Amino acid sequence: MNITHSFTADLKKPNHILCLYMVQNDKNSRTIAASLYVDESPWDIPSEVVVSLAYRKPDGTNGLYSTFSDGSPAGSVSGNTATIKIKPQVLSIAGVVTASIVLTAGEETLATFPIYLQVEENPGSESPDPEPDFDYETLYDINNAINSIKLTLGNHTLNLSNPHKVTCDQIGAASQASLQAHTSNMSNPHGVTIEEIGAAPSGFGYGDANMPSLAVGNDTDGSKFNAEADKFLQKMAIGAVKQAYIQDSPFVDSTRYIGTIFKADPNYVVIDAVSSNGFHIRKRKFNGAWFPWEYVNPPMQENVEYRTTERYNNKPVYKKLVNFGTMPNNAVKSVNYVPPEQTSICKAIAISGRVGTGSTLIGYPNVVYIYAENGKVNIKTDTNMSTYSVVVEVHYFKTTD
Repeated sequence: MNITHSFTADLKKPNHILCLYMVQNDKNSRTIAASLYVDESPWDIPSEVVVSLAYRKPDGTNGLYSTFSDGSPAGSVSGNTATIKIKPQVLSIAGVVTASIVLTAGEETLATFPIYLQVEENPGSESPDPEPDFDYETLYDINNAINSIKLTLGNHTLNLSNPHKVTCDQIGAASQASLQAHTSNMSNPHGVTIEEIGAAPSGFGYGDANMPSLAVGNDTDGSKFNAEADKFLQKMAIGAVKQAYIQDSPFVDSTRYIGTIFKADPNYVVIDAVSSNGFHIRKRKFNGAWFPWEYVNPPMQENVEYRTTERYNNKPVYKKLVNFGTMPNNAVKSVNYVPPEQTSICKAIAISGRVGTGSTLIGYPNVVYIYAENGKVNIKTDTNMSTYSVVVEVHYFKTTD
């Protein structure tokens, strides 16, 4: 009386959904037969191979066998198929048994990827006579016994229900009522200081009751702010975050910003700041060098250049709203959007505009073309449009960045 569970197994590809269903306490009546493949091609098993079954039961017990109790082999090979009888101890506990067919030849061992035996509960059967989970006493048996002891000891030490009924008086411990009263005392009875526990003194986790200021004026090249920022950072620990008032004139508008300063390490710092009217700027230090302020959303005042956080081919994108003046009279008119000394390094990537109080420039009647080149905005009309004023928004990058 035998049931054979046949399946295919690729020795290079696991099958995580393979599950064979069996019944608890079945005895010597079930066999598994694995047809082995490598990259979907049958793999002939050498005739000298010994077939074993390694398994782990739901209670954590591990096992490995290749023979029956009388010494006869439990498994066999034929072509690309390895077959092994399921011994009673494998099915002694209901639940999922993780198993693997192990092929051994001399010093070489090859195992299939795990298969799963779903052992269904059999309430009407009696447990079979206990058998060892290993064929012979080896290091496996010793480790198994040690693991069992560890498991029992661990479960006992984790048992917080006081199984030995030890009293507070026996060990000189405080009573539950005394402990509750102490833990509810919020007056710091031990006098612990903020330095002892590494807590921020105040400032909602940023460490400052009063927000510090990081502000400079007449900063012609950005060096003043960078120097002040470096002094500020010397007082910050690596990984620290602080808030500060930010002001750097004339590089950003005169509004005072509230900034968050994050110091990842001495060479990598990010400052993010937002003004009361919602403008968002960012500055960073990388590899020890400070980079200029960049706008996330610039105010777009006329004829002011804004370096932004946007990138074009990894280069910063600049934005400027150019007051073009009046439109030409059936002619071409050109207006610089950057100073003459920068015309060779500034390359426009986008352009748009507004005519008068609201009409878009692109597609406006009698406008023949509009484009930006060599640092200039060029507009051509085919009629007299000198009564119309225009502002043009130019996006560009600089080859020197």
